[in-house]
Amino acid sequence: MKTCDQCGRAGNRGFDKDAGGHTGWRCVNVTSCEIRIAKAQRAANVGRCVDCVTEGITTERKLATKRDGTLEPGPRCVTHKRAQKKVRSLRSHELRTEADYGITGPEYWAIYEAQGGCCFICRRSKGNARRLAVDHDHHFHDNEPVLPHPRDKGCRRCVRALLCKRCNMLIGWWPVAALMRAIQVLVDPPARKVLAAIMEEKPL
Repeated sequence: MKTCDQCGRAGNRGFDKDAGGHTGWRCVNVTSCEIRIAKAQRAANVGRCVDCVTEGITTERKLATKRDGTLEPGPRCVTHKRAQKKVRSLRSHELRTEADYGITGPEYWAIYEAQGGCCFICRRSKGNARRLAVDHDHHFHDNEPVLPHPRDKGCRRCVRALLCKRCNMLIGWWPVAALMRAIQVLVDPPARKVLAAIMEEKPL
């Protein structure tokens, strides 16, 4: 009895010696032999991350599961599932930004880099946990006869900066005059002048 040293099929017929330059017994029907090899490889990789198999990673990794305990489609390991989720989230954000403000993903990140990789106002938030919001001027087109888009959306001309949630809400709530007064409170507190004047009027 002969055995194909490629697919492992055993029998007395359908074998050839040195088939296709191969040393040893090999199935004459090379196509069927390759199908059996592929099937054996798939069986060996059952329960393994498809991306790990593709990348040639041999170490066993924990497979990602859904809330009900079943395996995520693929299946994929926790590391590759996290990477896939990040790619999908980034793509979804780019599509939404382009639909709402008319700027592409590369343009968004160009603005981000130009701002130093952080919120333009507070310079604290870097958008790691929550991506920076696209701030736009809701009244930019007020003087135009026909508004080019709804007020809740924007366009390339309306975009002003990328801001964190707090800063975006701050300038959304308060008008320019109020923000100017807020700056005055910080740099030249008006109450101090009043208190100083009262102190000067008090008799010794």
